[in-house]
Amino acid sequence: MPAPFQRADLQGPYDTALAAVADAQAALAAAALEVLAATARAFRPRTASIEFTSEAGGPRIQALWPEVRTILVTLHRRELWRRREDERISLRDHLQIQDMEGLLPDALNVSGLPVAPMGAGAPARRLLRLPAPDVAGTLAARIRSQHPAASALLISLDSENGTVDIAVEHIVGPDGTSVAAIPRDRDFAPSPQEAWWWRSRDETVWALRHLWRHPQHRARYFRPQGSESQMWNNGLQAVLLPAIPALPAGKAA
Repeated sequence: MPAPFQRADLQGPYDTALAAVADAQAALAAAALEVLAATARAFRPRTASIEFTSEAGGPRIQALWPEVRTILVTLHRRELWRRREDERISLRDHLQIQDMEGLLPDALNVSGLPVAPMGAGAPARRLLRLPAPDVAGTLAARIRSQHPAASALLISLDSENGTVDIAVEHIVGPDGTSVAAIPRDRDFAPSPQEAWWWRSRDETVWALRHLWRHPQHRARYFRPQGSESQMWNNGLQAVLLPAIPALPAGKAA
């Protein structure tokens, strides 16, 4: 029997449950984002971004866009589909748009997504970049475009209450040694390798953040490094890069 002066730990179980809820919400967001991307591409195969507005009834999709790099480029390209209130659409199209709008709230319920504002106006328009159909494969192809022998990334990872902070430390080769150390600060006269990294950094971090949040991807690609007793938060992680995207174009696996 507990002594009368001993009190139950109230804060500990609450913090544990709060962290579990945040992890579950992040996992739900990652899964919803992949289903949203697949649904959008089933509706318009070349879809890479969704333009939406936040309204009283929830997010409302306004347009679907192909692959673009900046908002300025987007504004000068033709969208794949745009909502027009006076346009009659088929029941099938209407249901697919409804499905996408139903997935948006869960997909947006985390921080650090590639979402950008699209000009002024009310309600405000925003653009959500969708993940690639194969996030890990696209990441591997991007890294190997500069470092063909890369087999993994070594990253520092801090995940707490749904936020995921990532710093890529090294690109790792098949023998486990560093192929390239990632620069911490921008140089006024960067080398070609450093210039490539700063062009690729945001997309790389977005992909890593998505893979970490998705439970199946996390179990498949992430490997903690070092003793857990010496790790703070999630510590150093090796992110394994799949082999298939390294094959030359036209070669079969």
